[in-house]
Amino acid sequence: MVKAKNASKQPVRAKRLRKRAGRGGQPGLVDRAFASNYMRLLADPCGAPFAHPPYGSVDSGYLVRTVENIPIQAGGYTGLTAGSVVAADFAIQVTPCGFSSQSGVLGGNLPGLSYAAIKSGSTLTLAAQASTCYIATQTAVRKFRPVACCLKFLPYGPYNSRQGLIGMGYNGGQFQVPNVGTYGVGALLTQCMVTMPLGAEKHEVKWLPTAIDQEWQDPLVTDTSQAAGGSVLLVGAGVDATALTTTVAQINGYMEVTTVWEWTPATSSGLSVMAAAPSPVTIQNVLSTIGNIADFVLGVASTPTAQRLVTFGANYVNRRAMTPRIEL
Repeated sequence: MVKAKNASKQPVRAKRLRKRAGRGGQPGLVDRAFASNYMRLLADPCGAPFAHPPYGSVDSGYLVRTVENIPIQAGGYTGLTAGSVVAADFAIQVTPCGFSSQSGVLGGNLPGLSYAAIKSGSTLTLAAQASTCYIATQTAVRKFRPVACCLKFLPYGPYNSRQGLIGMGYNGGQFQVPNVGTYGVGALLTQCMVTMPLGAEKHEVKWLPTAIDQEWQDPLVTDTSQAAGGSVLLVGAGVDATALTTTVAQINGYMEVTTVWEWTPATSSGLSVMAAAPSPVTIQNVLSTIGNIADFVLGVASTPTAQRLVTFGANYVNRRAMTPRIEL
């Protein structure tokens, strides 16, 4: 039997190619399956299967998904008639790892949620809001960190009264410091990556992790050496609302915040967590495969009529040359 020329060298060549595929900080063939699972979760925090994040540590935790529905009421009116339709402005900011104070360090030891709603045309201040849907009781959690997150606004009410604009954006830090300063809704819209008419469809913006988001947070002790991590913002301008009293109106729609967390239980809980091998890829390996940050976090490919105003994430917009995409 005659062997094919160079047949004995083929396994060696294949091994060398596999090694070469993982060089230069790029995920290899085997690593891509790991990264792909996490990419699916980033793209669909609400429905994708759980996947541990490629964060830089050997710590491991439990994964859990929380969903928080937030009705929004606007004030600042006078002499309203209950049931009448009025216009309102609102804004909501989600910073999963926790708020940053005015000095730039973490100002709270719980996930960051802030929003405000006011009569259309008035100024507003994003007020810190305690989450009503935390992972567990604070004393049951030893440490936590966000894995994936999305913010949605779902309009409801009569179609003939729909009005206003919706703006959405993602940023590697906070857009506004909670409880500090007043802003007109127009100024907040300029910080968004996309603006579009309210319409009848849901509006959604997805979150991406930063270096700070990879750090474990203690729910009882604030690490003031850290700043806030990645944030998502959703702004409504002149959106229809229904008067509840003479001075308060309910926005005709509600917010939905879905977050996937990794967390470890407190020692007193009696639950244990095993250490895990480090991820074969880094978070930057994964993020560098995203072709356009706006398309990914906003899903604007499904809303071609949207007028995109890209103001943040410039370092992600242009994909690095020869960086292979990770398929979802």
